[in-house]
Amino acid sequence: MSELPPIDDKYPLVLFSPEGGIQAKIQAYLSRVTESVLVACYILTSRELAEALARTAYRKVDVKLVVNGSMDRNFLRIYKYLKEKGVDARTIIPVSGIQHSKFIVFDHKIVAHGSYNFTWDAEHRNFENMEFTDSPGIVGAYVKQFEVIYQKGSDIEPTVIKKLSKSKKE
Repeated sequence: MSELPPIDDKYPLVLFSPEGGIQAKIQAYLSRVTESVLVACYILTSRELAEALARTAYRKVDVKLVVNGSMDRNFLRIYKYLKEKGVDARTIIPVSGIQHSKFIVFDHKIVAHGSYNFTWDAEHRNFENMEFTDSPGIVGAYVKQFEVIYQKGSDIEPTVIKKLSKSKKE
């Protein structure tokens, strides 16, 4: 793993990809949290971010993840890996639509939010963005939204949810 950037940020901090350091900044925050991490994302297929979340959970930090329920095989492997490593991972399929939020709350003190998907492409190919802020009002709003999404989530495997959602449409 490459050396992580220091956390001496002035907020708000806005980063862009490709190759703008979003993943490294997320990993830096994950390596330093002590209480909790709340992750809401559409998809997570980045091996590096999955490993960082697993290392965070190993340190007995409460890591919660909610992702969209209809995913590909790459995500299913990562989903199972994260569950095995102690991450409280849930999937969600809203009644009409998808879970498309992308944000991480670190220790209820800092939130990173933007268009950045937690994938290799987002870091290396796509034009994405992520803003980091410590504004209590903004952080609090994302914590509340996470709780809404999390409560609607399920610990059913994504492929099972995909099959269930298809049968509802038929």
